[in-house]
Amino acid sequence: MGRLIKGLSVGLVAIVSLTLASAGSSVSAADALPTFGRPTIVGVQAGGNSEPGLRIDTRGRMYVTSPTYPYSAVWRSLDGGATFKWLPAADAKTGRLAACRVKTGGDSEIATDTADRLYFSDRLAEEASPFNTAARSDDQGRTFRSSCNAVTSNSTDRPWYAVDGDPLGGGNIYLGIAIVRGDTACSAAKGHDQVALARSPVPGRSAEAGVVFGPLVVATGPCAFGSLGTIEVSPTTHDVFVSHSIAADVAKERGADEVRVARCTPVPFGPAMPGGLDCVDLPVLKAQGVYIHTSLTVDRAGNLYLAWYEIPFDATGGSRLFVAASRDNGETWGPRVPIATPGLNTNIWPWVAAGDEGRLGVAWYGTGGVDTDPTRGCGAAADVNTDWGVYFSQSLDALAETPVFSPPLLVSEHFVHRGGIADSGGKFCGNGVMGDFLQLRIGLQGEAVIVYADSNNANGIYAGVNDPNRGQIAHPMLVRQNGGPGLDASQPFVQGKAAATNRVTDEANDATFDARGRVSRSQRNLDILSSSVSRTQADRYRFRLRISDLRSLAPNKSTGNGDTHLVWLVQWLSPSRTDSGGGSNPFVYMESAKGRAPTFWAGESARQTLPSYLAGFTYPGVKRVKGSLSRSAPGTITIEVPASAVLDRRPVSRTLYHVTASTMTLAGPANRPAPNRFRDWLVGGKFFTLIDSAPSYDFVP
Repeated sequence: MGRLIKGLSVGLVAIVSLTLASAGSSVSAADALPTFGRPTIVGVQAGGNSEPGLRIDTRGRMYVTSPTYPYSAVWRSLDGGATFKWLPAADAKTGRLAACRVKTGGDSEIATDTADRLYFSDRLAEEASPFNTAARSDDQGRTFRSSCNAVTSNSTDRPWYAVDGDPLGGGNIYLGIAIVRGDTACSAAKGHDQVALARSPVPGRSAEAGVVFGPLVVATGPCAFGSLGTIEVSPTTHDVFVSHSIAADVAKERGADEVRVARCTPVPFGPAMPGGLDCVDLPVLKAQGVYIHTSLTVDRAGNLYLAWYEIPFDATGGSRLFVAASRDNGETWGPRVPIATPGLNTNIWPWVAAGDEGRLGVAWYGTGGVDTDPTRGCGAAADVNTDWGVYFSQSLDALAETPVFSPPLLVSEHFVHRGGIADSGGKFCGNGVMGDFLQLRIGLQGEAVIVYADSNNANGIYAGVNDPNRGQIAHPMLVRQNGGPGLDASQPFVQGKAAATNRVTDEANDATFDARGRVSRSQRNLDILSSSVSRTQADRYRFRLRISDLRSLAPNKSTGNGDTHLVWLVQWLSPSRTDSGGGSNPFVYMESAKGRAPTFWAGESARQTLPSYLAGFTYPGVKRVKGSLSRSAPGTITIEVPASAVLDRRPVSRTLYHVTASTMTLAGPANRPAPNRFRDWLVGGKFFTLIDSAPSYDFVP
C-alpha cells in the first residue's frame, strides 16, 4: 500500500505543479497535497464494534461515540483530538452515562450546537426498538438531562442528529430514524422501512430542546426506502435533508436501484402539521443492477453533495465511488461523477463533508481485493477477505463540470481490518466487528478529521463469529489533517502539528479522576509529561515515561477515587502479515499496589466482560520484565523488553504504530483474573479508570 500511495502522490505533485505554474501561483506543489498526523487510539478504556461517530464544537472540543451493548460510550478530547477520556458524567470504570439507564447500545449518535451543548441518543440493540433515548448536556458532558422515549414509534433503527443553530435560542435539532417495516405499500406481509424525522423544541417545552421531540414525520415516499444515509441541515434555507436508497427487492421491481434525498421544510407546529415539518422525497438518479449506499453533506453556501458506492454484483467483484451536486436545494442534480481510486478495487462506506463553496472531502474503507465469486456467500464487501485501509480524497472544485479529486491517501498508516466487512450484501456477515460507516467532519481550520475502527488485536476478529455483540472489539481511532489544502477558503492551507516520531510530550496537570459529573485535581504521580521509545544495540526496546512526581506511588484518596493499584502503561499496534486477526496490540507497564515497590510487565490487550455484558479492553501483564524508576519530581520510568515482546511474529514492518502512554487506577492487580486464550482470543484482566493519556506517535527504527 505504501508504494502505491507514494506513486500516486508523486503523480499528483507533477499535475499540480503544472497547474500552479500555469496559473502563476506562489504555492508550492508540496502544499497541494493533504497530509495527516498520527492516528489516535480513542478507545483506550473500552472498544466498540463499528459505526464510530464524531462531532466538533465551536471551541474545537471533539466528541466520539461508538455503540456497544448494553449501552454506548462517549469520549471527549480537550486537546484537539490528541487524547481522549470518557465524559465526566460517565461511570468511572464502565463508561455508562448518567442518562436513560435502560439497556441500549444498538446505535448511538451525538451532536453539538452553536452554544456548545452536547446531544446524545442511544437505541436498543434489538432490530426493532421500542424507544430511542435522547439526552442533552449543557456543560460539555458533566451532567445530562434525558428521556427514554424521545419518539413515539415502537419499531425504530439508527438515530441521526442534525442541528440548526442553538435549539434553546431559536434554532432546532432534528432526530432522524428508520421506522422498521413501517411501509406496507409494496408488501403488507413483509413491510419496508421508512425514514422519519422528529423536531425539537416543541411549543411550550423549549427548555427541553433535544430531550423532548415532536411527532415523527415520515419523509420517504411509498416503496422508496432501503438504506438510510445521513441527515444534514442547509445553512441557507434551513431545510433538513436525508439521503437514502431504495431497497434491493423494490429496486428489482422498478428495474433499477435509485438514490433519493428527502427534503423537509420546518413549518409552524399545528393540527395540519403536528410534527412541524413538510417533507418531499426527491429522486436523484437511477443506476441499473447495483446496490447503492449514500452520504450527504451541505457546504456553507447551501450547495448539496451526495456520495455513494455502487456494487455491480458482476464478474468485476468490486465497488466504485461516485458523487453528485445540487445547486438548487435538491430540486435538480448534476452529473454522476466517479472518484478515481487507482489500485483500490473495492470501496465502501464513503462519508462526505463540505466546507466553503465547492470544497469537499470524502473518506472511506478501501482495498485492492474483490469478491472472487459474487454468486456465493454473503455477497459484496463481506466476502472480500483481504486487508482494508482508511482512505481520504478531496476536491476544491466539486461544483465544476468535471471536478478534480486528489488521489486516495491512506490516512490510517496501515490496514485496519483483515477479512470481510459487513455491508449491504450481508448485515452481520463476514467479520461482524466492522461495518456500516466511519465518519469525516471538518475542523476549525477546514481540516479533515476522521474516526474509524481498527480491529488489529486479539479480540478484533473471532473466526466464524459474525455477530458484533459477541465480544469482538475494535479500537475507535481518530486521525486529523495537519497540512495541505483545507476546506475553509479564508485559511486555504491547514497548519497543524507535525506527526510525532519516537517521542512525544504531554500537557502537565491533566491527570484527573473524572466521574459522576466531577473532575478532580491532577494526581501528580500519574501525570504524564513525555513518552519515548528507543532500541538498544542488543535489539531490545526501551520505553521511557517522564512523570510529574514519582516520589510517592501511593493513590491520592483526596481525588475521590478509591482504587488501590496504580498503573503506568504504554501500548501500540503491530499489524501482521499472516495473523488471521490482523495483528497484535502489545503493551508494557509498571504497577504499584498501595504505594508499594513496583513490578514491571509485558503483555497483549485482552477483553473482559462486566456483569452488564459490556465488553472492553483490558491490559493484563503475562510476563515480568526489567524496569526501573527514579523517585524524583519529575521522575522517570524505564522498561526494557526484547523484540519478541514488542512485534507481531510476522509484522508488516518494525514500526510501532500509534504508541500511546496512559496512566490508570484499578481496584486490584491488572492481570487478575489471569488472561486465558480461548481459540484465537484473550479473556481476562481487570477494568480500570483512565487518569491521563499522552498523544500518539510512531516508533520508527
